[in-house]
Amino acid sequence: MHELSLALALLEQVEAVARGELAREVTCVDVLVGPLSGVHVQALVAAWELARAGVAAQATLRVAHEPVGVQCCTCPEFFELDNLSCLDERGCPACDGRAFRFVGGKSFVLQQIEVK
Repeated sequence: MHELSLALALLEQVEAVARGELAREVTCVDVLVGPLSGVHVQALVAAWELARAGVAAQATLRVAHEPVGVQCCTCPEFFELDNLSCLDERGCPACDGRAFRFVGGKSFVLQQIEVK
């Protein structure tokens, strides 16, 4: 489960920011996760619950889901998908092409920290 390693690394970043802000407590941590990032969101949330400590001991982890950005290789159309299985059912909305390049959905980003 590499999500535990990710949660520990996230905790290090959160603690560094909290120290810089002279925060007594971190109440919430917001991350952006794309479906192509390789991060299993449920495992990350569970790992966060195990890893959180120090000023972030009670911090909630909120996960925003990044859509997958798709560029058609046949025409200049760019579109977003919430679900990768949609590509099995349809082609490009502009030309019905079936060759694509993924240009989004790979993120694992610390977006915001709420502190007291």
